[in-house]
Amino acid sequence: MADDLQTAQHFIFVTQVYFCAMYAVVLWDWVISINREFVYVCAFILISIF
Repeated sequence: MADDLQTAQHFIFVTQVYFCAMYAVVLWDWVISINREFVYVCAFILISIF
């Protein structure tokens, strides 16, 4: 029974680490590309107006 608890705790830990790593990648990608996205959105808005 104790082995099952340790296994479950390990899987929870691995899941938490994986989630945090993927969240960090998403934030990093967003921060890096926000300037390009802003330019794209502004260009789209200007094209839509005219």
